[in-house]
Amino acid sequence: MATVKLDPAKGVQIPNLTTTERNAISSPETGALIWNTTTSAINQYNGSAWSAVDTSTDNTKLPLAGGTMTGDLVTTSIEIAATNSGSPFNVLKFTDTDTGTAPNQAVGSIEFNSSDSGNTGVGAKIDAIAEDYDSNMAVRVFTGDPSSATEKMRITSAGNVGIGVVPETWQSTRTALQVGDSTAVWGDVYKNSWFSNNVYRNTSNTESYINASYAQTIYMNNGGTMDFKNSASGSADAAISWETPLQITADGRGLSQFTAKAWINFNGQNTVAIRDSHNVSSITDNGTGNYNVTMANAMANVNYCVTAVSGRGGGEDMHALVPQSNFNFTTTQFRILTLQSWDVAHDASYVGATVFGD
Repeated sequence: MATVKLDPAKGVQIPNLTTTERNAISSPETGALIWNTTTSAINQYNGSAWSAVDTSTDNTKLPLAGGTMTGDLVTTSIEIAATNSGSPFNVLKFTDTDTGTAPNQAVGSIEFNSSDSGNTGVGAKIDAIAEDYDSNMAVRVFTGDPSSATEKMRITSAGNVGIGVVPETWQSTRTALQVGDSTAVWGDVYKNSWFSNNVYRNTSNTESYINASYAQTIYMNNGGTMDFKNSASGSADAAISWETPLQITADGRGLSQFTAKAWINFNGQNTVAIRDSHNVSSITDNGTGNYNVTMANAMANVNYCVTAVSGRGGGEDMHALVPQSNFNFTTTQFRILTLQSWDVAHDASYVGATVFGD
């Protein structure tokens, strides 16, 4: 039978048992103590089970397997480690058991404090905040002077990020990064992207003003085009009416009222040949000094403008005309006539034309 030994010179010796011997004790008394020779630790019976009693004085460790800890833990470092055997696990977890969590209520935080003289207080903080009554949470980051750290970034439950601003409530298929009061970079599930000033897409899927001011955006769609848009000044949250002064197509064409829709430089003598061009598919030699130019992409209507020039070696005076009537002037084709002295048709070694319009 195990006994308690008292030796004034050596101290008190409680029963020494292996784990197997300990577990074989029939109906141990609550509060019973033994020295577990298997684990080299004091074990105590709590009325239902044996557990190790930690007598460590090493204040660099936190020997808690569970339970509640109150007060401050003062140490130079804390290491929290876990081994994942293939199943999900929590390394560090905050739980708010308040069933009445309300919007904008913080439910947990990690704070970084400075205790230097003159710099006491929270210098940085990360917390989680309730967005609504449905357990949707946002994460906030605070930095700044320890005495007055302020929110610098927020990540919403929808994945939208605000830097220096609380992000707007965006339409669900959009994910956005907002920087400051107006700048936003955002995309959608269809692989379209936007870089915008003073624009967000609200829950009704309408592009709206963030603030009362002008708005601009560059829209890059998954088909390869880029639209440069702007609008007049509007009020916060109002719908935006856009104008698109410039579009760059996937093949590199710039579509606007101030960019040429097509141009060509070709040799009109002998076998006609295009030297260089933009949005021109072909030229046709109709005879002496008579050429048809066919555009690769059609104009919106026939109310466009063509300017043409011509010349050839020897210093001869050459002119180029672009007749409209009776010469097959269409949304995809126009005719150029090259003349000498205004009335004699001549082939020109240099012919150029530029097209502006819708």
